[in-house]
Amino acid sequence: MATNVNVTFKGGLGSVTARLFRNGEQIGIATTDKSANITLPDVQELDAISISGVSPNNGTDVSISAETDPSTPIHFKVGTIVKSLDVLKTNKNNLA
Repeated sequence: MATNVNVTFKGGLGSVTARLFRNGEQIGIATTDKSANITLPDVQELDAISISGVSPNNGTDVSISAETDPSTPIHFKVGTIVKSLDVLKTNKNNLA
């Protein structure tokens, strides 16, 4: 299922890269340097999403449309962004 990674830069210049891993192998990558939705296609339960980049002066908010551990949204302060999230369910709105 396609999963959105919503990136909101709170001010200044920044960059975020989202990588999708399955069974330890990178199968998808997308980067943005402006506030945007990054779409990762074909996300499945037990995949991992890695978020990395640089956060501007007022920080960066990242939320993922799948249920993850740790949960999102996550606020990153100014500086380096490095976070790995495990996908628990691919649709937060359908947690049956």
